[in-house]
Amino acid sequence: MTAFLLAVLGLSLLIALAFVWPLWCPPKESCTDLRPVQDDDWLMLEQQRANGELNKDQAEALRQDLARRMAEEEKTAPALASAASGRLAPVLLGTALCLTLTLSAATYAYLGRFDMVNGVQPDSPMLADDMVHKLAARLAANPDDKAGWAMLAHSYYVLGDYDAAVDAFARIEPSLDEEPNLLAEYGMALVMAPAGKQPHPPLAILQRAIAHNPDDSALHVFIAQTLMEAKDTARALAHLDKARQLETGDPERLRFIDMMSEAAHEQAAHSNNKARP
Repeated sequence: MTAFLLAVLGLSLLIALAFVWPLWCPPKESCTDLRPVQDDDWLMLEQQRANGELNKDQAEALRQDLARRMAEEEKTAPALASAASGRLAPVLLGTALCLTLTLSAATYAYLGRFDMVNGVQPDSPMLADDMVHKLAARLAANPDDKAGWAMLAHSYYVLGDYDAAVDAFARIEPSLDEEPNLLAEYGMALVMAPAGKQPHPPLAILQRAIAHNPDDSALHVFIAQTLMEAKDTARALAHLDKARQLETGDPERLRFIDMMSEAAHEQAAHSNNKARP
């Protein structure tokens, strides 16, 4: 797309230069250095004759000269107006062409791809699902492609298909420490998978992930959730406190963390009551 935009820009400049050039360099026109004849010229001529500065023959010669110049001006005026109009027309045409090309470039820049003209957005669920299905089919024929499985697992995670994400991540679990973000996604997918698929213990995966990203508040929250399910409320509260320290600018996340903290405190109080004789 960048090459297209550069080509449009270059073509627009060439067209603009071609049509504006006549305005910058107008054709030379034959004209005299004499200024236009004015009414004062006739008055001065009559005054000079009346004062005796000019005799009859001189006055008549000057009168004829003024008349000739006026006739020439009347002939050349339409031609000059026509020439100016002729120079303006290419400028207007060039401006229109430049505007058309610019609008075309802007449209292409906005669309980004020609297939979007048909209403298919690159991030639409229909196109995303189609791409994921094609990738899954390719991996079925080439199951040793770790990079492909990583891409497929991440795609499933982004689309919210956590069961499928868990299956894909599990195939490359030993190598996920090389990609801490993918390791974190695997741990969170294990917690959120509705079918409860757990090829690996969620807590172990999440702890490996947080070792790479200790300031990831989301990982602290997921670890706290896993610990609460295991009734380990003390450690859960420690992770929730850490998550709250890290999340200082998002009120929604802070409210969620506070709700989990309240639930953890209630769980701890309930456990203490049960433990009393």
